[in-house]
Amino acid sequence: MMAGYWPTPAAEQDDQAVVARMNGLAKIVISRTVDTAEWTPTQLIGDNVADVLAKLKQQPGKNMLIMGSSALTVSLIGMGLVDEVRVMVSPVVLGDGKSLFRTAAERISPTLLETKPFRSACAPRSHSMTPS
Repeated sequence: MMAGYWPTPAAEQDDQAVVARMNGLAKIVISRTVDTAEWTPTQLIGDNVADVLAKLKQQPGKNMLIMGSSALTVSLIGMGLVDEVRVMVSPVVLGDGKSLFRTAAERISPTLLETKPFRSACAPRSHSMTPS
């Protein structure tokens, strides 16, 4: 869990630039089981997720980012709250695994907007899509 790492002295020692950014960004936690969020600044949303996020999207500021939760992403796509999906692909052959959007009840057919290769041929590639 990121909240258990980024606000620590170990994180500060490992990567000061990332620590400052991660600890300074406004964060939103969407959970039915978590009651408190100690990593500040964090807003906790437990109920009325669609309404709360729709209101947040109307406020001025930067884009929101979902990190590490494909199930949440699928849920928010279904609510019409996702404008763009960026997928990082790293060329590793595992033999099996889970579908990125395995919790989707219906097929999601995104429209590819952009593909951006990174410097190294073995590094991840970024793909931007709209969840049409």
